[in-house]
Amino acid sequence: RRRAAQDHAAAGGRQAGACHPLQGCFQSGMRAFPDPHRRHLLCTGASTLLGLAGCAAAPVFEPAPVQVAVTPLRPGQHLRYRTTNLYNGIAVGTAHYRVAEATPDGARRIAVELPASVVEPVDGPPRTGLCRWTDPHHVQEELFFDLPYRFGQPDRLLPPQWSLGSSPLLVNTYSRSDDSTARLRWNTRVTGEGWERIDVPAGRFLALRVHRMIWFDHPETWRRGNVRSERLWFAPSLGFWVRREWSGEYLVPDVRRDVRQEDRVRFELL
Repeated sequence: RRRAAQDHAAAGGRQAGACHPLQGCFQSGMRAFPDPHRRHLLCTGASTLLGLAGCAAAPVFEPAPVQVAVTPLRPGQHLRYRTTNLYNGIAVGTAHYRVAEATPDGARRIAVELPASVVEPVDGPPRTGLCRWTDPHHVQEELFFDLPYRFGQPDRLLPPQWSLGSSPLLVNTYSRSDDSTARLRWNTRVTGEGWERIDVPAGRFLALRVHRMIWFDHPETWRRGNVRSERLWFAPSLGFWVRREWSGEYLVPDVRRDVRQEDRVRFELL
């Protein structure tokens, strides 16, 4: 509870004694809103954050590799991901990642196409943008979640030196475009959970399972207490993630105890 209180205070500048959203209360300003339905949501799967974090079968971890050798992504390499709405299990389309540029220092520029909708299959142009890595552990720009994000400093995707356990909170900002003067809060804590052999449509991979918690401010300022939970599986043999899942919650402060769920999405390598 002490770590959760410290995280919430550091992430949002709110009072240190308040509850973290995952512990069953949400905040608007200095007042905490207890969620009386949290216990029910947790194990029915309706709580997206905790559904990603703990209701699935316990993973089977393997000893960490003695040395982690990452296969670099190659220019022209094309990765495809089946995209699934986890609320109803419907496959909504295919995400495409094409490596446009690679430099010797590990930086990569990747052209991204996401399905037009992550709710249901629809006809329409894909959402397009860029993913720019500074190295496999950090991303400077990314089209993911609901918006394109350009970070004030490289955001952490993986724990430093492949370490297990929680890394320090990374206090960061983001904007929606290169010429935007608006810098919004984006704070990340990454936890290396363990090495796991994971099956995806493309085959079986040894991957580092990573949990990311993100506290941030949304451009729609009426949304408060924004928090996202993400889990990704990074396979060194591919040089990229083979599965990635995310969801989130936010509070509508003008409506009593109105906690809204974001999309709940999974990407798996084809």
